[in-house]
Amino acid sequence: MRDYLNISIVISILVIISYLSLSPISTPNTGLPVSYIAHFGMYFSLAGALLVYFHEKNHTHLDAAVLAGMTGLFFELVQSQIGYRTFSFSDIAINFIGAGLILVEQRVPVVHQVVMLEDDFLEKIFLTLLSFLKF
Repeated sequence: MRDYLNISIVISILVIISYLSLSPISTPNTGLPVSYIAHFGMYFSLAGALLVYFHEKNHTHLDAAVLAGMTGLFFELVQSQIGYRTFSFSDIAINFIGAGLILVEQRVPVVHQVVMLEDDFLEKIFLTLLSFLKF
């Protein structure tokens, strides 16, 4: 059950990244590096979601970071083929930096706590559904 929840979160983040990467939207001109903040946050989130999904599998923090970063590289290559988007080495660098920040989690084990929260959440949902079915 937890795998379905975690893979749906990974897929949801990928859908958001796909939309933001491939749609003809532009970032607002606020004086802040909004695009870089978005790239950093999305690829950090993707690496984190992958790490939670990989929790009980034979994958490492580095696997999650590299997979998320390579996803960013893939989308930049796709953008180079679209007329209304441009390829950017700085975006690739920010994607890898955001994804690579998940390597810090090795020192501060948050994933184990997230998995325990998921287990509690899923147990409560299951018990609620079970009590609902009993009437």
